Amino acid sequence: MAGGSGLECSGPFRRAIRQTSVIFLTAVWNVELAVESMRQGAFDFLTKPYAPDVMLATIRRACERTALLRENAILRTTVRKLEGADEIIGESDGIRAVREMILRVAGANSTVPDNG
Repeated sequence: MAGGSGLECSGPFRRAIRQTSVIFLTAVWNVELAVESMRQGAFDFLTKPYAPDVMLATIRRACERTALLRENAILRTTVRKLEGADEIIGESDGIRAVREMILRVAGANSTVPDNG
């Protein structure tokens, strides 16, 4: 790949589009490259020459995974809106943790003691 490797390109791409599945296709089998690509979140790692049926099956699985990720994101957003978690303003890790906690306990049938 001119000007860099596929791994260098995949990071910014995956950050820009979180609900995506990256499949690496390379002409050279390299265990370190395969391990690193998977560690960075690649869905799969294929080498040339590839069997068309393997490629097609991999693409289908990646598309199914991507569809599930997107559906999950939509459902999470819907639940947050229904439960009021979206009314909390902020994007820090702490605020995200609070929102996640709200979503986890929102359906619980319990009370919070008043210590005040």
